[in-house]
Amino acid sequence: MPARRGRRWAYGAFAWLIFFVVSHVILVFFPGDDPTGDGPWDMRAYVIFNVVLISMSAIGAAVALATVRPRARHLPRWLLLPPLLSGSMLRRWVDGVA
Repeated sequence: MPARRGRRWAYGAFAWLIFFVVSHVILVFFPGDDPTGDGPWDMRAYVIFNVVLISMSAIGAAVALATVRPRARHLPRWLLLPPLLSGSMLRRWVDGVA
């Protein structure tokens, strides 16, 4: 039974990350009136920030899906563990800062 629960969480994380990627792609192409929020950065920094977020989320989605897909069983563990651990630590750090 725990394996099914783990799969559900992996697919949920995958869906959330894909939603995050799509929403940030839309924000890059349709930024609105003032996406920088009157901050000290310009539009280039806004785009770079979003491209980094999109890349990290796309990699996270692929890794989350790879944890439960049968084809990914052939991938070495050292290939999946670093992105999973770094993403988890980044998430904990962001929760602690916010």
